[in-house]
Amino acid sequence: MLSRTILVVLLLVLVLWPDGSQSWRRRRRRRCPRVNCQWSGWSGWSSCSRSCGAYGTQSRTRYVAVHARCGGSGCSGPSYQSQACNRRCYNSGYISGNRCVCRSGYTGTCCQSDINECSSGNGGCSHTCYNTHGSYYCRCRTGYRLSGSRSCVDINECSSNNGGCNQICTNNAGSYRCSCRAGYRLSGSRTCVDINECSTNNGGCSGTCTNIVGGYYCSCLPGYRLASSGPCVEFTTKAVDLVFLIARPRSSVSNSDVKKFIKSVVSALNVGQTAARVAVIEYTSLMHSHFDLPTHLTNAQVNSAIDRIPNWSTTSYRKTGNAIKYVTDYLSWRNGIPKVLVVITDSTSNDYVTGPAQSAKNAGLILASVGVGNSISSSELRGIATNSSYRYTVSSHTDIVGLMAVRDQLHRRLDALGTEVSLEVTCNSGSISVKMEKSSLTSFQISSARDLHLQQATCLARDAGNYYTFNIASLSACGTEKEQDGDHFVFTNTINSRIPSGVQVWRGKLLAVNVTCRYPVDLSVSLTGGINPVVTTETFTVEGSGEFRVTMGLFQSPTFGTAYSTTPSITLEDDLYVGLNLQGVSHSELVLRLRNCWATPTNNADDTIQYPITTDGCANAEDGTVYIMENAQSKQARFRVQMFRFASHPRVYLHCTISVCDQVSPGACAPTCATRSGRRWLPSTQPEEAAGRERRSVGDTRVTISSGPIVQEGVDDDDEPSPVVLALGGVLGTVCVAALAVVGVKFAGKVAAKSTVAPSTAASSAGGHPGGGASTGDEPPPYSAAAPASKVVTSKLGMGDDGFVSSLPTVKI
Repeated sequence: MLSRTILVVLLLVLVLWPDGSQSWRRRRRRRCPRVNCQWSGWSGWSSCSRSCGAYGTQSRTRYVAVHARCGGSGCSGPSYQSQACNRRCYNSGYISGNRCVCRSGYTGTCCQSDINECSSGNGGCSHTCYNTHGSYYCRCRTGYRLSGSRSCVDINECSSNNGGCNQICTNNAGSYRCSCRAGYRLSGSRTCVDINECSTNNGGCSGTCTNIVGGYYCSCLPGYRLASSGPCVEFTTKAVDLVFLIARPRSSVSNSDVKKFIKSVVSALNVGQTAARVAVIEYTSLMHSHFDLPTHLTNAQVNSAIDRIPNWSTTSYRKTGNAIKYVTDYLSWRNGIPKVLVVITDSTSNDYVTGPAQSAKNAGLILASVGVGNSISSSELRGIATNSSYRYTVSSHTDIVGLMAVRDQLHRRLDALGTEVSLEVTCNSGSISVKMEKSSLTSFQISSARDLHLQQATCLARDAGNYYTFNIASLSACGTEKEQDGDHFVFTNTINSRIPSGVQVWRGKLLAVNVTCRYPVDLSVSLTGGINPVVTTETFTVEGSGEFRVTMGLFQSPTFGTAYSTTPSITLEDDLYVGLNLQGVSHSELVLRLRNCWATPTNNADDTIQYPITTDGCANAEDGTVYIMENAQSKQARFRVQMFRFASHPRVYLHCTISVCDQVSPGACAPTCATRSGRRWLPSTQPEEAAGRERRSVGDTRVTISSGPIVQEGVDDDDEPSPVVLALGGVLGTVCVAALAVVGVKFAGKVAAKSTVAPSTAASSAGGHPGGGASTGDEPPPYSAAAPASKVVTSKLGMGDDGFVSSLPTVKI
């Protein structure tokens, strides 16, 4: 109670005594000093929120270290600060917007990671890929080099210094290989040394083996020659006049090997007044006679005279034709004795050669041509030689191995002079067959069919009773050789006899019969059966020997899969697809070339009314519906044309001129055509849609050459379809078949001693066309019963007449 009273009294004193309260306060304030607020120092920056990039930040803080009092000022400013950090991209990347843009070879948020380009697709490298920091590179294996930055191409080591090879350098993918020519062997990896073939088994020679640098050759004792099968056999031809006509060379070269060649040829002969005689003559534009035929009458005298022939003086001017004429007219030839002229030349003559050569042949000379080097004209060699069996080439005047090979062939042909062989040669479409009478071969001591073989020794004869026969199944089989002689293809093979098995000593004659078939390059094909715009005519087959067979058919679609097998109905809106095919020829280089195709209203190819479809292998530029789908690319030709009709004739006949072309000859086959825009065009096998060609309607007058509509049905044509007729070289024949027309190329050549024509197998009869109907006014006359469908030429060929048997049959048409 007392304490409460005291408290009340104190309160009253404070209220009732104000001066005393203020005095106390003043005394209190004088004891409190003013203190301002103070910050602490900033802390360190915190770690950046990102290691790189556009939005990395970091912060720092501070706090109030001294608070304000006694009227001091407070702290101002933030207690927290932030800033951007790590605003960068590694490896030369740069910031764009809110991200790093990396340069090639890097990736990652901050471009911090290298890209291993080699891990995907080998970096596009052909061979080896090497990854580097921010990049990569390609490297090639040994034997290759970089083309660009990634592709590896083969290094042709042989293009520089022949790869270091002594003789032959063969480039391979990534490497190369040194090898040697025949007659040499490798010593080490690059050097070639001569092989002495004679050191092993006498080189296989039955006589003398002579080793030379890079080769060897066999020789026989005097009076003997090498047989085709290898051994030495007695030379049986006793009497012959043999002349060597030699053009002096264009460049300085030794004539020692040519003299060896002449002496080696003469060594098989028995030189004498009534036996063999030899002459050697050189020429330029003038004649340089070393000795005439009657000058030296022993082998020793001839050899000595050959040794005395001086070294050659060079010339760039020669007249081979003049030299042949001189030898023919002025040398001392004997009558009734085989006369052989061997012409050796290394360049094309400066005068006309074929005429004088033919005159020499007409005078009874057998001509052989030996071309030396690469400057001689092959056509000139052909013009000189009696036939291909007497045409030879060697690489140079010092090619002794080649010259001795010519010697061996000359020996075989000289030794065959005066022998008669009777044989029949049939030149078929794509094949050759031969029959030889056994009775004409008695002098050759042939005991069985196995003793006769073709150029390829495994192709043996067959025994057919009184005959030995050969069937060369294709024109490239059994070593058959092909060449082009002007406007003919010539296929040649040789029938040889061999020494019977088990015989150790042989003195008999060996047979070498050259068989040749000639096929013209150009032929004419006429689809003369006629195509009625509503009703198509029948198709045909004509067969013959010595021909290339070419079929010409009408097809229903651009696939050429289905030929018309019955009479089709072809309206004016229809496209006609025509296909031609060369059959029975295995030579891949022979192609069929379509030249001119035209239409006529009759079966006469020379009708005055004609409409051209193709000209020289090119489509008629005025007819937009003609499209050549294939030509001069293979053994077939194909084209398309929209059907039409002539204004006053219900029928359309097609005719085509084609040729068989050897595509090995550059630019000889494919025609070059101009488009309507003037650009040049080569035949294509692309579909017509790809060529951008539009099929035009009947109403488009640019498509047809006549006016007026074509009645597709009910055409007033009372004629029966005419028989299909092929007129080729004057030979007529007909066989009725469906769908395809087959024609042949007839052969022509040297007239045989006798010719027989096999009976006709034509299906036509004397009464008219197949089916027995009478011929109409615009149809060709019916075939006679004698019209041949195949031909066999029988030739009894005398080797004494032309020096070497060559069957060059001729069918007279």
